[in-house]
Amino acid sequence: MTPSQVRRLFLLLFAVGGGEDEGMDANVGGMAAGSMGGAATDIVIRKHLALAPFAKKRIGIIGTVAYAVSRSSQLQEQQAFIDNENNMAETEATCLAGSAAVASSPIVKEIRDMIESAYSHCKPAGVSLGAGGGLGANNMSNGNHMSTSSMGSAFSDGSAMAFMLDELCHAVRGGRLAAPIREWLDELFQSEFENYYVGDFEEESDVPQGTKGAVGNDDDAALDQIPTSSQDLALLNGTSTNKIAPPGELRFSIAGAESVVYVKLLPLLSSHDRTQRELLPVQLCPMFRLMSTL
Repeated sequence: MTPSQVRRLFLLLFAVGGGEDEGMDANVGGMAAGSMGGAATDIVIRKHLALAPFAKKRIGIIGTVAYAVSRSSQLQEQQAFIDNENNMAETEATCLAGSAAVASSPIVKEIRDMIESAYSHCKPAGVSLGAGGGLGANNMSNGNHMSTSSMGSAFSDGSAMAFMLDELCHAVRGGRLAAPIREWLDELFQSEFENYYVGDFEEESDVPQGTKGAVGNDDDAALDQIPTSSQDLALLNGTSTNKIAPPGELRFSIAGAESVVYVKLLPLLSSHDRTQRELLPVQLCPMFRLMSTL
């Protein structure tokens, strides 16, 4: 079955069984079993998430996002009902109270728990989810001793994480995730995207003399742009102790010297840390797509 077919199958199962508790009040693996359309669907999702092969794991990922979409439809129905009531009341206080009620709905927590549980099955050991948790928590701690353990596993884990980001992006683009979930995802991934993929430039007054930055076009009067990161600056200046890194350059797109940030491609690919070198680059494009869509 194609991912699209699996997605439709899960949505159909949730539509048929969603909202029926069937006498089950217990949470299974942090997920409300009854609200997922029955224990059978829950077992299928958890079983496939726990499997190592990517082809199997992606079924669980699709099921997770389909669950988020199905439950979001209930939140959107609640919001539509509240909006209708607010239009009749025509008071700002009522509107704010209604939005707060949707954001604090137990359904929001169920969706968040479901996504976090699935994401935990997609990441390698030692990588945590969320702001400050650190997709690159082990950065450069190995000095010049490159970690060579489990390269195949890293690419497999990176593919699973990238696929989940793409599934979430697909749901967001279709307008099928409720606003509280979109806001939570934006907060969850924004700091990690900025911390591990994007670098800033020094202020003009702080530029050290004799450093190698990126010069604008001949028609530009802008000075060199110097990274704030000392490690990235060392890669540009040729003074890095990283023996596997080739000489680095800063190259701009159509924004030219007006660019205010740069993407850390060379620092990631030449990192001695396995997570940065093998896993983060696989996630770059999917995370960028998701962040630009939210």
